[in-house]
Amino acid sequence: MTKRSAMKMAAKMFILLLAMFAYGNAEDNVLESAVSAYLGSNIAPQYSKGDVTIPVVNILAVDSSKGNETLVWGSFWVFNYELRGNTLFCVSGGEHSGLAHLQKTKDGKYLVKKLDVPEDGAGFTKSAKKIFGKQYESFMKVHSDEALREGKRAQTIRDYVKDKKLPVTKYQDYGWEAKSI
Repeated sequence: MTKRSAMKMAAKMFILLLAMFAYGNAEDNVLESAVSAYLGSNIAPQYSKGDVTIPVVNILAVDSSKGNETLVWGSFWVFNYELRGNTLFCVSGGEHSGLAHLQKTKDGKYLVKKLDVPEDGAGFTKSAKKIFGKQYESFMKVHSDEALREGKRAQTIRDYVKDKKLPVTKYQDYGWEAKSI
């Protein structure tokens, strides 16, 4: 290994340590941050590992009337990226939209205790209607609108990169052109 490549590798590792493993992009939104943390800790490891994980959380509705349980319906995604130069390259990820059951801790934070997600395949519509209930139409609007989902994803990536001060200007999915952030 040359001195130059060793320095590049050390710089990359330092940047990745600063970035941490998972990111909650809305620190002012404790529910979004709680769901993001859950996705990063519990869902992301089910996929091929990347250098960083960036969950994308789009909350559709919240119900806090259940005592100490808060219900959060949303479109939830997990993306694992490798840092390749100035580009976040997506190596894995997927959708985990559904109903998150959150509980408030003694210190005022929220933790996701359970995540209900629709079945894959033939059982999707029936299970999604059961999980989303009155929120089903809102969910389907987001679920079927790629431009809306990609807009939220791009904004989440921009926020992440800015917050972590990463030298990243683009993100890319396998087989697609890189997109500027």
